[in-house]
Amino acid sequence: MKIDQVLISDSDSKGPLRFTHMSSLVIGAMSLLERLQYIVKEIEGYEVSFHANGTSLYKRLIRAMLGGRLAEEVGGKTVLFLSSNLILDKEGANALQRVVREGVEGVYLDRLGRPILGITTADAVIEGFRGVRVLGTLNLSVVKGPWDLVRYSSKMLRGDLITLSSLGRFRKVDLPNVLGKHGVYMAGDVEVEPCVVFDTRNGPVVLDEGSYVQGPSRIEGPTYIGRESLVAAGANLRRVYIGPKCNVGGEVVRSTFLRYSNSRHQSYIGDSYLGEFVNIGALSVTSNLKNTYGYIRYKGVEGPVETGMRKLGVIFGDHSKVSVGSTLYGGISVGVSSHVHYRAARSVPDFVIWVGGEAYELRVDSAVRTARRMAQSKGVVLPEEYYRYMEELYRLTESGRRGVRRGVLRL
Repeated sequence: MKIDQVLISDSDSKGPLRFTHMSSLVIGAMSLLERLQYIVKEIEGYEVSFHANGTSLYKRLIRAMLGGRLAEEVGGKTVLFLSSNLILDKEGANALQRVVREGVEGVYLDRLGRPILGITTADAVIEGFRGVRVLGTLNLSVVKGPWDLVRYSSKMLRGDLITLSSLGRFRKVDLPNVLGKHGVYMAGDVEVEPCVVFDTRNGPVVLDEGSYVQGPSRIEGPTYIGRESLVAAGANLRRVYIGPKCNVGGEVVRSTFLRYSNSRHQSYIGDSYLGEFVNIGALSVTSNLKNTYGYIRYKGVEGPVETGMRKLGVIFGDHSKVSVGSTLYGGISVGVSSHVHYRAARSVPDFVIWVGGEAYELRVDSAVRTARRMAQSKGVVLPEEYYRYMEELYRLTESGRRGVRRGVLRL
């Protein structure tokens, strides 16, 4: 069957990362969109469109941010359907290539019974696959919830950076204080001060264009430092992905920072995932290991879920903030635009100020003002749909703030 284009669905498994289509969330060192570009050559040249779950405003935002067409604009055309829950590791890529090669109409399900991959029409995707033939179940790696963003990022980072470092725009550089054979790779102008140690025994360190590493610091691979990001003096980074225009210091281990986020001062961030425009105050700590060394449950707002992970930190929603000297227990999330002061032992809803266990509602006009200020500080101009969606999201998440105190909080 002739495929007209690729259609990627959104996901409800991304937790408080609400401003980004799942296909553009980084897992390892690449998003699903980047994996399609670099790894799956069989669909090279196909136009990519998106199915977005949510309101018309959210769909307009996704269109503005990603640039592709929405499923509603594709209609009855035949598409290669791809769920953004699918992890495109070796097995996932092989399954995708096989579906393209065989060209059989219908969809495959994952082990949870969710459509994961197949050939159908965009209209069928919009209508929830009603009447679409099920071809079988695929035993592939998939994202079941936000904790899996941490799980699979750790698993895929090394291979991703080996792939990225082989691309033509990166060059291997000869620097002092490099341990191991994988080496350090740079693109464009990168500045590294004296007294920086690069440990590449377990994987490469990749420094993208415009990044700056202050000394003394230690960076252990596999690690990626994004465009125009700063690694502050005294940093100890181990197996992390740092997106563009971030400021990072302190100790960061097996964690992902999406673009425009900060944890510049001496803090500990372990086995965590940070959305866009997150700020972590000095001397803050995310716990990522139980005293008993047992498995950590993800204690989301909807209730606890077994993860099978012994190390799991915090999922920080877009625009969330953590004040100085705060402690956050492992296996929780911090909601969109929420602020944490002192301590968080359970997940924090969207748009609240969390003070040691008591929650106060954050006014949406304050959240929008803060978002505009941080975007300006990063030199970023966001579309107005972005801020209108923040206001809409405030209304949509109101039920999650039942029992939250209202009024002006003064600390």
